[in-house]
Amino acid sequence: MDRRKLKALRTVERIRQHALDVEASRLGDMQSRMAGLERRREDLGQSLLRKGTDETMIEFAPYLTDFIRATRSEIDRCNSEIEALKGDLDAQEELVAEKFTEKKTVDLVAEAEAHRLNRAAERKARVAQDDLTVMRHRLKAPQRLS
Repeated sequence: MDRRKLKALRTVERIRQHALDVEASRLGDMQSRMAGLERRREDLGQSLLRKGTDETMIEFAPYLTDFIRATRSEIDRCNSEIEALKGDLDAQEELVAEKFTEKKTVDLVAEAEAHRLNRAAERKARVAQDDLTVMRHRLKAPQRLS
């Protein structure tokens, strides 16, 4: 019965590890998305600075205001996506921490059960060894008296 309990705990351990891995993967995806948006925003800002300071030909002057407007709009879109993603990212980090805590709890219970089973097996082996020692002593004892 005890070995089945340990086996069940090990199965729960693997399930918790899988759940943790799935949520950690989602967190990694979200962090990558956040980093991509921040890079995009920085690139757009740099592009805006370059185009605003470049000595461009006069033919491009009519398009410069549209470019600046479109770039600022894209920066604003990136900023709003980043803000929306921050809340989701915080929630996902909490979920990963929760899954980690659950997994660690199951790990500790499984390790305690394994330790308990090992101690019980050692105790049983010691008792068997003691019984053998007593039996040997009893078998040898009559020979000494004769």
